[in-house]
Amino acid sequence: MSKGKLLAVAIVWLMILATGVGIWKVVFAPAVEKSKAEQERLAEEERRAALGRGGSESLYSKQVTLNLDGFSGYAVFRSDTFETELRKRGIRLKLVDDAADYPARLRALATGEADMALFTIDALIKASALAGDLPATIVALIDETVGADAVVTYKSAFETVDDLNTPGAKFVITPDSPSETLARVVMSRFQLDQMDAEPFITTPDPESV
Repeated sequence: MSKGKLLAVAIVWLMILATGVGIWKVVFAPAVEKSKAEQERLAEEERRAALGRGGSESLYSKQVTLNLDGFSGYAVFRSDTFETELRKRGIRLKLVDDAADYPARLRALATGEADMALFTIDALIKASALAGDLPATIVALIDETVGADAVVTYKSAFETVDDLNTPGAKFVITPDSPSETLARVVMSRFQLDQMDAEPFITTPDPESV
């Protein structure tokens, strides 16, 4: 990675902190932020129109590719405020949604296809174990979720967690993701030793769950 790109990556992380403060302000002044976002959108449309008329792409000097998925904790990276602050510094942020394919996300980092990536720590550990390598370095913690995850079932089928402790009961999960980690934690914590060894129905992405 070039020195210029390393500098751009560092600036991105600094912007994470600055944008976090901005997101709090949005809560108290939504009308003002909405107006600013609309102004920026119109300015961006005008810039793109100018490019379409033969202008040059001089607004950005660097591009940083960031791999992620639709997890709500990553919303700051998709916000208009974050994009605007980076644009002011000449950085284009390219977001790549890999539908929570964590092994693929890690490979993208290892090969240089992605400059940065977002992981839950458990998913990073498992993806690294599967890869047999540690190609990623944690440089910042952006979110601590409390109560964001849950195992959900129909009460008519399973009234308590202990009712899951039977052969044939299944967890629907996205493999190698926090949903698999949570299921395994529940199995261990509640000693569900009568379930099948791998009681999982896997899906290709969170939407399919």
